[in-house]
Amino acid sequence: MSILKVTLLPGPYMTRLLATHEDDDCLRAMLPTRPVHPRAPHDLLEALASWLGTPADAAIAVDARGRGGFEESLFGGGLLPDNTARVRYRFVSDRRPYRLRGVSDFRPLYRVHWRSL
Repeated sequence: MSILKVTLLPGPYMTRLLATHEDDDCLRAMLPTRPVHPRAPHDLLEALASWLGTPADAAIAVDARGRGGFEESLFGGGLLPDNTARVRYRFVSDRRPYRLRGVSDFRPLYRVHWRSL
């Protein structure tokens, strides 16, 4: 069974959302960081998982020290919602990896490299 992969990157004004299914983009969105209702992000992910008929793995991007700073606004000041049958939450670092510069363009190799892991 394929998994819906969702990444949320909260910022001071906007939260960027990227959802992929079977390595293809299925949703990209820029939403206000502070939703009107604290369950709105969870309901959105549940609905998307229901639409595709697959569980969602939701990653919330945080800084290198494990603090995001804005995810509190995203979920109404509380902790992450509990994992459900359709959505599983986790924190991931938004630190960009160091890349060597020089000789050639390695972007195609990086794409293959990360898919092979």
